[in-house]
Amino acid sequence: MPMIISADSHVVEPDSLFVDALGRRWGDRLPQKVSRMGSDKGTFLFTGLEYIRMSGAIDVDDATAQVLEAANADPSLRLKCLDSDGVWAEVLCATTMMLAMRSPADAMVADCCRVFNDWLIEYCSHAPKRLYGCANIHLADIDQAVRELERVAKAGMRCVMINTDARPNWPPFRSAHYDPFWARAEALGMPLMLHIVCGNKRDFFTLHGPETVNAMRLSFDLYSEGPITLAAEFIFGGILDRFPNLQMVLGEFEINWLPFWLYRTEQMAEVYGPKIGAKKPKHTIRDYMRRVYQGVIDDPYVDGTVAALLDLDTLMWGSDFPHPACTYPHSQQVVQDKFGRLGAAAVEKISRTNAARFYRILLPPNADVQTVEK
Repeated sequence: MPMIISADSHVVEPDSLFVDALGRRWGDRLPQKVSRMGSDKGTFLFTGLEYIRMSGAIDVDDATAQVLEAANADPSLRLKCLDSDGVWAEVLCATTMMLAMRSPADAMVADCCRVFNDWLIEYCSHAPKRLYGCANIHLADIDQAVRELERVAKAGMRCVMINTDARPNWPPFRSAHYDPFWARAEALGMPLMLHIVCGNKRDFFTLHGPETVNAMRLSFDLYSEGPITLAAEFIFGGILDRFPNLQMVLGEFEINWLPFWLYRTEQMAEVYGPKIGAKKPKHTIRDYMRRVYQGVIDDPYVDGTVAALLDLDTLMWGSDFPHPACTYPHSQQVVQDKFGRLGAAAVEKISRTNAARFYRILLPPNADVQTVEK
């Protein structure tokens, strides 16, 4: 199988990244590793709002975990992992920075985004033909957000992860308040990513003690936030009509939600919307979906019903490297197992050419074989 592209991989930020850069201003409010959560001792990641226990949340093979941790910290080791896994290039998304987007401290989160973006730009510079960054931008201050968008675009970032939904104290995304940002992203050709755990829905791994009784309900909230924002704000809210060339991608929501979502959004557009006086979108729901790309890791439901409803030109595989649930070191096999029955042409699109086109990734002449160059 040819070398493939991961359209959704991750970096895990250094433990002291935000404290080193912003400690004097924000102190203990910053995302950081801590040894205590209230009276509970241990190793925790404080996200700026909540805590995640750093061990015990997900069981990982020790040897694989050590490889992933080392590769994340060292880009040269990461490239060796990519080589052995048959992956040519990755689009790199945040970890801690995603979780920090929920914090109500708007100015602090915006500062953290700039620090993260600077760090990611430098990280990708170690292999610019193979590592492509997805910046994070907080939308509390639109003028500031536009300036940061222009800065990261100039630095070569390939997309921007924004809040998966407007924070509770902000205007809704459909408001004209955000139009300068959407307009600039459209003009720059910079795709906007709505990624899981980057919105208002709480990650169930931040639950502790008696709170864990709510984990199941929260998991469904988390998995549905991106598609809901896409429908309510970007389609029915008119953003995609006002900015017809704005590019979007849903990151790590998989795609098994599509049949339910499609039925209900079309029902709202054609049946219920007119009865409640809602403005009808200018185009069909399926026309909008041809503009919205989808990220999948190992969703088995791509085969069958979902494939029949989906424009396969908009589907992009991602490994989720180096998170514990990633497909490494079996990415090539996973791609074949999950998408192979759709045919060789579909596998080529999902695992390589769609991402290359969407993120402007150049494939080398030898990408059809299992050899690479830095």
